[in-house]
Amino acid sequence: MRFSSDTMFKSTGLVGLAGVCIAICSPVLADKKHDEKTDTKVVQDQSADIAGPLTLEDAIRIGLKNQHSLAIAQASIVSAKASVTQSKSAYYPQVAPSYSYTNQKTTQTFNGVKQTGVVESGITQIGANLLLFDMGKREENVLASKYSAKSAGFSYTDVRQSVIQNITTSYYEILRRKELVRVAQASVDRAKTTLDATRAFVENGTSPKKDILQAEADYENADVQLSVAKNDVRLAMTTLKQSMSVLSSMPVITPDVKLPTPSANPDTTDIATYVNKAFDKRSGIKRDEATTDTHRHTLKIAHINAGFQVNASITEGYRVDPSPGENRTFNTSFSYPLFDAGSARASVRQAEATLEQAQRQVALTKQGIQADVESNLLTREEARLRIRATQSALRASQENYNAARESQKEGAGTIIDVITAQTQLVTAETNAVQALYDFYIADARFRRAIGENDPYLGGKKP
Repeated sequence: MRFSSDTMFKSTGLVGLAGVCIAICSPVLADKKHDEKTDTKVVQDQSADIAGPLTLEDAIRIGLKNQHSLAIAQASIVSAKASVTQSKSAYYPQVAPSYSYTNQKTTQTFNGVKQTGVVESGITQIGANLLLFDMGKREENVLASKYSAKSAGFSYTDVRQSVIQNITTSYYEILRRKELVRVAQASVDRAKTTLDATRAFVENGTSPKKDILQAEADYENADVQLSVAKNDVRLAMTTLKQSMSVLSSMPVITPDVKLPTPSANPDTTDIATYVNKAFDKRSGIKRDEATTDTHRHTLKIAHINAGFQVNASITEGYRVDPSPGENRTFNTSFSYPLFDAGSARASVRQAEATLEQAQRQVALTKQGIQADVESNLLTREEARLRIRATQSALRASQENYNAARESQKEGAGTIIDVITAQTQLVTAETNAVQALYDFYIADARFRRAIGENDPYLGGKKP
């Protein structure tokens, strides 16, 4: 026993209290700094990512780098792999060196004299605990965690393909809207030409004055449609930036190129072949199958917990100071949940229901994929047929418009004939643009449906 003054003890207590305060406050301060860094990262401007002409490949690369849904899926993989490591740790000894320190203060009065005593002791030891047997729960936990990690990996791939599809369709939508702006601008230009010609005809006395009102109305309507088309482009840009997870107010500039006309030859591969390919490649199915395996092993653990259990473990320890020596303990336990208010059996039923849900989800996912393959293939092939028909209609409408203009010049045609021909031409131009981009968007969705839309699979980096 060692005696010390009250002053020394109070100093020791203050130091200890300060240490506790620092230990408590340090994580809070660290979290605050981390939150400040995180907030700064989230609100940073990403205008540089979309500066200059943006190709489809550039858009996909930017989206795969910035998309938050991919970062979430990647974090899930890290978490799942950590769970595998945790479950495997049960196969190895758990070694834990330890040091325990005790400081006991005692105050007493002896012969009228108050005395304070402090007893200090410290024990240093190291021990290893190894689980020998637990009815197979350790093995089932490892398998469940492995399948969970597989599910997370397949989920990441599935999210990648969804991101690529969203970016691709959004990009094509911008190109579509820009083409429709050109159609609307051409309509305005033709309406302006018709209005000027009509005014000239009225001045020459070859047309009535009321034709000017009709031509002006047609011109104003065309100008309104041009404004709507331009706004649609801006909305499409916003959608693309959202698909790429880019925070920027800058407009998206795309190369001024027109997509090539696809082959007129139809796809002769039958739908069943594509559906089987999708079942073989789609990560969504593999994800759900891995999740089903996870729940299957979880059910086995629930059955073990609900039955007779035997557990065995061994502990080997060595005390370093004071009095060095060895400690060894072998533990065996036998247990059975004789009465737990139905908890163990309820856990089994819950695991069985969860497994059935997972199995049903696999079937549901397959049904959805089959529907996606069929609908997008049919939509793409229907658009392929429309492309040829709309091009023929466009040529006929252009010739009809030219003929109506010439008839008006010669006095044989009316302003109504010209406006009608012009409306038909705008419709034909719009239909041609819609058919072309309907094909490319349906093709992008079809490639996603069969699991072949990721250009960076096979070792390539975005």
